[in-house]
Amino acid sequence: MSSSDGLLYVLPFLTDLEEDRVFPEFFKMVGNHYFMYRIAESVGGHPFIPFPSYAAVELGELSLIDEGSVFPKESNEFLQVFSEAISPLDSIKRKAQLVSRGESSFSNKQNIHRTIEQINRFLINANRSKIDRIPVLSIPFKKEYSLTRLHVSKMLNNQKWIRQLISFFQYITENKVKGCPGLKIDSFLFNEEGEIEKFLMYNMLERSNAPDTEILLHNLEVFEALIEDFSGELYGSGYREDQHNSDFNLLMIALNNNEYAFDDFNEIEAFLESQGKRGKSQEKIAVFLDTANIFTGLHTYDIHFSSLLSKIFGEKKNITEQYAALFYPVYESASKTSYEKARRDEFKASLEAEGFQVLVAANGRDKAKVIEDGREMDVDDLMLIAKMKERMDKFKKVLVLTGDKHFLPIMKEYEENGIEVNVVSIREDDTAQEIKTHFKDRHHLITDYWESILI
Repeated sequence: MSSSDGLLYVLPFLTDLEEDRVFPEFFKMVGNHYFMYRIAESVGGHPFIPFPSYAAVELGELSLIDEGSVFPKESNEFLQVFSEAISPLDSIKRKAQLVSRGESSFSNKQNIHRTIEQINRFLINANRSKIDRIPVLSIPFKKEYSLTRLHVSKMLNNQKWIRQLISFFQYITENKVKGCPGLKIDSFLFNEEGEIEKFLMYNMLERSNAPDTEILLHNLEVFEALIEDFSGELYGSGYREDQHNSDFNLLMIALNNNEYAFDDFNEIEAFLESQGKRGKSQEKIAVFLDTANIFTGLHTYDIHFSSLLSKIFGEKKNITEQYAALFYPVYESASKTSYEKARRDEFKASLEAEGFQVLVAANGRDKAKVIEDGREMDVDDLMLIAKMKERMDKFKKVLVLTGDKHFLPIMKEYEENGIEVNVVSIREDDTAQEIKTHFKDRHHLITDYWESILI
């Protein structure tokens, strides 16, 4: 496969985008690519991040380029439809050129129907601003690049791509970049041997100021979804269940097994190095902090969380996730709202320094109370309970810091799923009787851990 000018033109993922998002995706791709390249250059470069060379291309020009030189194919087809909607006269001229060359832009009936629907949507908006040129990533074409699915069968036996994928996700995580959930196999350029050559879809990355733990957990989920996407390609190319010792099969088993919830990408790498052997002693533990309930009772005191967790779970504790919910009120007085926000921002930073991912709750009012299913609840409690539901299958033990009976149903649900629940509250009179009764053997007051209290 070759390119007439020796270049491969790379488009962002465009299918299923609303029309007003098409152009921004090109410019987002440029910005994110330069950002990632500068980071890579500061540490001597990264093999998957090519120099950000972008050509200013007229919208209609891409349809005249050899189809084998534009990647991915689906985005190229989408863009041709988009350009037709913007400039029907130019579209007719290009169609005539394609017909004269005996070429077709569409691969199957499904694409034809999809593009007709997209044309109809685009034509509704007649006042679209015109952009004459778009920035398109252009990289030197190499004959070993695989732009079809020929490399997929090689990935079954040459599983170097899995280690490459782990390394790439570790790299973006360390640099506070999130992968978008839509990442898929075509986000990477492979060679014919089934190994990753380049990362291409920079519009599918998001720079983030979120806490490191939040970015890590997000990227682990995106990585897992991407492995699932790869599995669809591999199973369709002759993958066999009996290849049980392959990295891919070990990883698929691990990601679908609660025993193997990974903390980070280093642990995934170590897991594969050990051929899937992992000690049962590494029990995953999570902490959920009902901030309002606990710190209202503490008054001017504070908790040294590392010390507290060591006392409860031992020095070799394996705390993998910590969550806290924090309510931000809104008052009629803007100055009071600003003052309270500053206070909470400071408190939020202190919790993040202790390893917590802080869930910010707000309802546009000065009180956290809302009615949920006929019950009065706090919005921050609802947010923390929702997070507990979301992460339920990831742990073997949890610590819930609360005395609020609203948390009793979700804590019971954890127990029903075989997860050990420990509860710490502040004082007897601040703790719901239902919690004290149900968790009598695993409920403690913070005064049982005086050495963990900061005065």
